[in-house]
Amino acid sequence: MKSSRYLTIALLVLIVSLTFHKIYDPDFWWHLAAGDRMWTTHSILRVNTFSFTHPQYDWLDVYWLYQLALSWLWHWGGATAIIGFRLVLVLTLAALVLTGFRDRRQPLSASEAGILVLSWLLLAPRLTDRPELVSFVLLAGMLALIRQGWWWWCVALEIVWANVHGFFFWGPFLLASAAVSGWITGDRRAARTATLATVVTAAASLLSPFGWRNWLELPRLAASMRTLASSIDELVSPFHPVVRARDGTCWLLIVFLALAVIMFGLNRRSVRPFDWIIMAASLPLALAVRRGIPLFVLCALPALLVATPRIGKPVACALVIGLCLALAIRLRIRGREFGLGMVENEFPSNAVEFVQQHIRGPLRLFNADFGTGGYLIAHGVPVFADERGEAYPTEFMREYFHAVEDDVAFGRMAQEYDVTHAFIVTSSAETRAFARRVASLPEWTTLYSDDIAVVLERRP
Repeated sequence: MKSSRYLTIALLVLIVSLTFHKIYDPDFWWHLAAGDRMWTTHSILRVNTFSFTHPQYDWLDVYWLYQLALSWLWHWGGATAIIGFRLVLVLTLAALVLTGFRDRRQPLSASEAGILVLSWLLLAPRLTDRPELVSFVLLAGMLALIRQGWWWWCVALEIVWANVHGFFFWGPFLLASAAVSGWITGDRRAARTATLATVVTAAASLLSPFGWRNWLELPRLAASMRTLASSIDELVSPFHPVVRARDGTCWLLIVFLALAVIMFGLNRRSVRPFDWIIMAASLPLALAVRRGIPLFVLCALPALLVATPRIGKPVACALVIGLCLALAIRLRIRGREFGLGMVENEFPSNAVEFVQQHIRGPLRLFNADFGTGGYLIAHGVPVFADERGEAYPTEFMREYFHAVEDDVAFGRMAQEYDVTHAFIVTSSAETRAFARRVASLPEWTTLYSDDIAVVLERRP
């Protein structure tokens, strides 16, 4: 029992160490700006109000509840409060995994601890200051409730989920999977209850400011992800050559999959039809899109913990040590900074300050790359485009990405939208080349330049 307690403490220390880092996620800023706007206007955002190119384009802000909380915390306690909120959510997720995914009456074994370390290495990159983190907590909560047969508590979680993140459709899917599992195993009473709970939970997802439009937004979100896939690392496969060369996620995923195959092969009877269904649904997403990895890990983890044999302590300790070494390598690759506050030099603060202080008159700014759009929005600068791909027409976003690569397309868009300035963050070889090309054009002149960003002005 004492060794189990030490394992649990060590695991929690690891989880906290992975979570306790400075704010670096660019999406944090537009979520913060949206929350600020809602507190100011006392209304939910329904159009793309932050862009001068499509200010009235229909936008269903399904993240509104999280954004209100984020804004309140930021103005109450700044970055410290945000990081504290992140820690609370991650520790809640850990508690759900430790108590709801395994037999809580049994002490944590060394083999289980090794599996959990590997799982958390895969989860950690997505546990940032986004509503997605709340989504993972709610997913884990539903999985824990379903495994206990507490179907109706899922309805309350679904109401929150439908007002926090677009993954809310997983709630009814999980319950429907439980119903199918009940019919397969011959447990008709559980199957009927789960079926009714599925219907009620799906209806509960309509209890949001957008009602039934919540579900109609899903195809547009999917289309947006396909459009952005070529430009955002998190939307490509973990096995993509570029991503594989600079990120060890694919190798950790391979190890996780290999362990799952071995454990499930040795203990097939311990894996219920429910587990097979949700793993089969989430695995293709994890293989195709990096941001789908946490969904698969959380869906597979309950069955994996049940199927994991209690191996000897020396073998388990060797496994844990090896995974900790992988963790050290991963953290070095990620470049995260532990502590409170914001990551320095991650955001173009000096360039934004220059724009605010020195540019007078109408400002119609072409921002590249679009990942800094949220930071500009949070500082009161209207943007050409930003990370909210679903808040813009799909064809517009395609043209926008093409404009960064093609000077003719850039000139056409600059003319069409009467662009006055360009704000180019030179964080990649592509944007650095783009900045040099724009600066060489006769109608553009450089106003400001530093190691992070370049500001140019377009002469009429």
